[in-house]
Amino acid sequence: MLRVLEPGDYFGTPTQRYRDDGISIVETDFATDLVIPQHEHVNPFFCFVLDGRGTRSWPARHGHDAPMSLTLFPAGLPHENCWYGAGGKALHVEFSSLWLQRLDGRTRILDCPNDFAGGTPASLMRRLVHECREQDSATSLGLKASYWSFWRPVSGRKGAP
Repeated sequence: MLRVLEPGDYFGTPTQRYRDDGISIVETDFATDLVIPQHEHVNPFFCFVLDGRGTRSWPARHGHDAPMSLTLFPAGLPHENCWYGAGGKALHVEFSSLWLQRLDGRTRILDCPNDFAGGTPASLMRRLVHECREQDSATSLGLKASYWSFWRPVSGRKGAP
């Protein structure tokens, strides 16, 4: 039976970095040589590998094609993961249904699984890692500005929703 993971569940040891306004950012540590069986998630999310070597597989994509760097997993996509050697660490950015409603149809990028080697999505993740690890009184504002700077070019519309 396929396991359906609730928000914030990633089979590893999570550290909540940020949660507000329909966005959850969790840094997850994964065990040595961890094989994660096929499962799916309730919400769409990005997985940004911070340390280690992990792979992912879903229909039409085999994990051995290349190690993960930044991968988008849509809600309800059956997939499996492996972490090799000493395990790994990843930053997960998860979008709740509240966030998706606010984007008012501008979420097509979240509908299909994808790997990103660079560009705007990878730049956003590097900014989020910094903001989450060095939190101060402006963290919430910095994170929201990062989200909107990401969604504007991928949605093709101007301004925040």
